[in-house]
Amino acid sequence: MSGGRGEGRDGDKNGDRREERDGDRSGVRGNSGEIGVQQNGDRFETSGLLSPGFNMAREILMDFTEKVSVRSWIAQYENISALYSLSDMQRRALLISKLKGNSLEWMHADAGRFAKPVNELLEQLKLAFGGIESKSVLRRKFEARSWSPNEQFATYFGEKCRLARDVAMDEDELLDGLVEGIPVLSLRTQAKLQCFDGPERMLRAFADIRLPAKGPAMAKLAAAKAVPASSETRCFNCNAKGHWKRECTKPKRSPGSCYGCGAEDHRIAECPGNKKKAENNYSAK
Repeated sequence: MSGGRGEGRDGDKNGDRREERDGDRSGVRGNSGEIGVQQNGDRFETSGLLSPGFNMAREILMDFTEKVSVRSWIAQYENISALYSLSDMQRRALLISKLKGNSLEWMHADAGRFAKPVNELLEQLKLAFGGIESKSVLRRKFEARSWSPNEQFATYFGEKCRLARDVAMDEDELLDGLVEGIPVLSLRTQAKLQCFDGPERMLRAFADIRLPAKGPAMAKLAAAKAVPASSETRCFNCNAKGHWKRECTKPKRSPGSCYGCGAEDHRIAECPGNKKKAENNYSAK
């Protein structure tokens, strides 16, 4: 009986040794000591790495490829890492696990990158896939981005905010830029009258609004505006030749009023000012 118990204890010890050796083989040694990592599908089975927050972060954060804006992706990565209070080891694992395609090849091209601090890796990733653009160029991109026809406001809002982050823009300037990027005058005026106290309030107010797509009439009008004026083009505001009404620098004339003086009780042929050849703001040339 005692021999049986001894054999049982020896068997348990041998089993423990085998498990330890197996664990050593599947382990990955990092800067902070040995980390037993075993990847099972999309989950990391590790006592030092596995946590509900880490798994949620991996589920939420999208993969990084060269088709994704590197600045936008890094901002999402930082926000998600902070949201789930990831450790430095978890942030490193999250970063590497989300690199795909050329970015993953870039990571493996230099073995020393795996030992670099996470923040340094992010800076190198930005340089490798984001290029170097001056703040003036990035600001012009922000100003040029407008709300497009048939686009949800939330889509426009998100892209505008991303461009604002690239130049470290404050909320007041971002809000002004969001309003100025609305191409429809009535909506832009409404946004200005609301006096929103922040971008998020504006997003809630415009969240369900989508700009209508340009119809045939709008396309025809846009094409007409693109035609330059000729020497025979006659202005419907001042009756002079050489420019369109929209380009006229003279005071706006009421429809049906005199081209000479702007009065509504007579036409240019009966205009007293025209007979006296007096100078005025409406005289045709």
